[in-house]
Amino acid sequence: MSFFFLTVAGLAEFIAGRYEEAVIWLRRGAARETRASRRCAGSSRRPLALLGRDDEAKVAAARPPGNGPRSFRVSVFASWYPLRRLDDLERLAAGLRLAGLPA
Repeated sequence: MSFFFLTVAGLAEFIAGRYEEAVIWLRRGAARETRASRRCAGSSRRPLALLGRDDEAKVAAARPPGNGPRSFRVSVFASWYPLRRLDDLERLAAGLRLAGLPA
């Protein structure tokens, strides 16, 4: 269950604008060998893209979230992801698009 704590910690750092710290927490979460962590592997792509670390973000984006690269769309993800503040959600979606994931 540590995956969930690590992922939430990474998301909290992301929302606070501390992208370097977000990358650390999200990578720790993705390193856990659980089914849930494999679904979220590469979640560090958002802060990496926003930090301008495009090459690393693209490598992370190559690890598909959810059911795979064909089914993932940033717009669909943004339509259900539970962030209350619209600017946080827009930043999150922008990071995914910058990382090369389909709009």
